[in-house]
Amino acid sequence: MENLTYTNNRIEDDKSLDPKVKLDKAFEIWKELHERYPTNTEITNRLGENYASRGDFRNAIDISLEAVQRDPYFLVAHMNLGKMYFTVGEPELAEKHFKAAVEINPANSDVCWIYGEFLVFRRRVDDAVKWFKKGAHDHVDKKAFFDNLIHQAEELVRLDPELKSIPQDRPKMMDHSFANAH
Repeated sequence: MENLTYTNNRIEDDKSLDPKVKLDKAFEIWKELHERYPTNTEITNRLGENYASRGDFRNAIDISLEAVQRDPYFLVAHMNLGKMYFTVGEPELAEKHFKAAVEINPANSDVCWIYGEFLVFRRRVDDAVKWFKKGAHDHVDKKAFFDNLIHQAEELVRLDPELKSIPQDRPKMMDHSFANAH
């Protein structure tokens, strides 16, 4: 396993490689690792992330569900599932996994950030601001980041009180979701 993960790290760090080539090589590595170690939840989760990066959200969801079935307390896998389900237009399932992540660790900075952004997309800006404020309070090293999110959310409400500018059909999840998702 160490050789393959080392190879993956080298690929990720290689600035001369085309991003699509990196995705393809990483995908093959994580598929091989998953075949060798099918019960390793970290590998399973990374394979799910790789499917999502390729825009294959159905396989990404199926694989990521394997990870949370094996480890119901795998916060990152729940966050990934939340992003994936939202991306494919299933906000109720997205919220289910975001809430599972909240139950696991409500103080996690990514939970505060990504769940907050999800709530903005769901036009629940007041709830989102509460999560951004929690992030600013709990993570003083990221206070400026969370303060900026608070400002953006409040500015959105000021400029668009009815939040009509937020699409509700199938908005694309935030840029941090999956590096090169389609």
